[in-house]
Amino acid sequence: MHLQGKSRKKHGKSKEMKLAIAYDGAQKIGKKRYELTNKVACANFEEVEKFVRRKEGVIARVYNTDEIEIRFLNGDGAAWIRQSQTDESVYFQLDPFHRNKAIRANVKNSEAREQIMELLYSGNIDHLMVYLEALTNSVEDEEEKEHIMELWKYFSNNKDGLLPINRRGLKLPEPPEGKEYRGMGAMESNIFTILGNRMKGRRACWSIDGGNNIARLLC
Repeated sequence: MHLQGKSRKKHGKSKEMKLAIAYDGAQKIGKKRYELTNKVACANFEEVEKFVRRKEGVIARVYNTDEIEIRFLNGDGAAWIRQSQTDESVYFQLDPFHRNKAIRANVKNSEAREQIMELLYSGNIDHLMVYLEALTNSVEDEEEKEHIMELWKYFSNNKDGLLPINRRGLKLPEPPEGKEYRGMGAMESNIFTILGNRMKGRRACWSIDGGNNIARLLC
C-alpha cells in the first residue's frame, strides 16, 4: 500500500499489508458458483509475529481450535506465511496462481514450460528439481540462466508445497452436509474484493493507523 505523511517518512513510500482468510469448505449457490463457508478474514500492517497472533485470534472467535483436525495453508511462499505452519496438522500448498506465474516469468522456452507443468501434475517433484538444474546448465544466455535458477530457488524453498493438496492422498474428515472441499484458489480473488478494490489504485495513500482501521472494517 502507498503511504502518506508521517508514515511515509518512517516506513518509505509503501508497506506490505498482510491478509489472511480462513474457511471450512464451500457450498454451491448457483450452477457454477460456490461460496466459502464460515469465512473469517484479517488484515494489518503489523510485523509477522503480531499478525500471526491476530490471525489465530480471529480464527478462534469462530472456530473451536481444539477440535480442528487438519489445516491447509495456501500462500505464495512468503516467510511470514510459512510461520503459520506450526505443526504436523498444517499442510502447506504453494498457491497455484503464484507457482504458475513464476514458471511463465522465468522460463522462456514453451516446451520447457510444458515439461515443468507435466512434472508438477504427475507429482514427480524430485524429477522436476533435477530437470530445472539440467535446464539451467543447458542454456547459454546468462540472463536466462539466472531466471531459471530463480525458479529453482523458489521451488526449492517451497518444495513441500508444490504438490497440490488434492493430489497427496490425504484422508480428510467428511465435510458437513451441504458443504464440499474444493481447490484452494480463492486467495487472489479475496485480496481484490476485501482490500484491493477499496485500498489500492485511485491514487490512494494511507497512514499506518488509517490503513489498519479501514482494513479491520473491510474484513
